[in-house]
Amino acid sequence: MQALQLGLQIDSDALSASIRKELAEQLQADPSGRSSQLLNDPAVTMKLIQAGAVIGMAPKGDKAGVSCALCHTMTDASVFKSSNGGSIGHRLDGLANHSLNIGAIFATAANSRALYPILQLSLRANKGKYQVDVP
Repeated sequence: MQALQLGLQIDSDALSASIRKELAEQLQADPSGRSSQLLNDPAVTMKLIQAGAVIGMAPKGDKAGVSCALCHTMTDASVFKSSNGGSIGHRLDGLANHSLNIGAIFATAANSRALYPILQLSLRANKGKYQVDVP
């Protein structure tokens, strides 16, 4: 739920049939998702990232980086829509994800430097400050 509240999108087509079924049952019992074991378990979130189901999050061993799809892909929210903007559904490439909370995503990252490429930041020091490269 935390990932969805940050505005992340989950591609339902990348989920296994058993996970889709279990998630559907949990959301039928509680449409808010608050009591869903799948949606509230950080270990499941990492498994979803490793399976390529969290759009824009690229697995790198036991860690994750980001890709352009983080900001440029949405889902149709056909399975679930978080009140804060994240959703689970069929992937729709090319749409801007205006529901992302980039600051909160950075705050939850163990190593926010992994996310710098998406912001086009350069690690060149400029009097002790990072320099922003504008294309």
